[in-house]
Amino acid sequence: MIPARPYHPKDKAKVEVGVQIAQRWILARLRHRQFFSLADLNAAIGELLEQLNNRPLKKMKVSRKELFAALDKPHALPLPTICFIRLHNGFLVKSGNILKVNDTTQKIYIANAMNMKELEDDSVHLMVTSPLYFNAKMYTKDP
Repeated sequence: MIPARPYHPKDKAKVEVGVQIAQRWILARLRHRQFFSLADLNAAIGELLEQLNNRPLKKMKVSRKELFAALDKPHALPLPTICFIRLHNGFLVKSGNILKVNDTTQKIYIANAMNMKELEDDSVHLMVTSPLYFNAKMYTKDP
């Protein structure tokens, strides 16, 4: 897939068509299958996505994966090592920041909820998480 360039609205249609082709190809192969869990469906989509990326393109005779490795990957920049989140008041904070809120001191942790050894048991008052990790770790025995 080629990302749309800033200030080039005509590129957006090309990107959308690429997504549409992948979506239709995957859905066509899954239409007669039944899934009994989201994990099974995600695994099937992952296998088909791998097949789609490894399949040679008709006009170019190389796969999307080979094009990515040759053209995009050498120019890709590494992800930042420091994660920032934006609070509702517009401030940027990073993991380890100390905030003073309503006469209390709050420390921000940005980490995997499955491995937060720096926190004491029963010390979490608020956890903000993505749906993938919801209910993944029990922070207290009290309701």
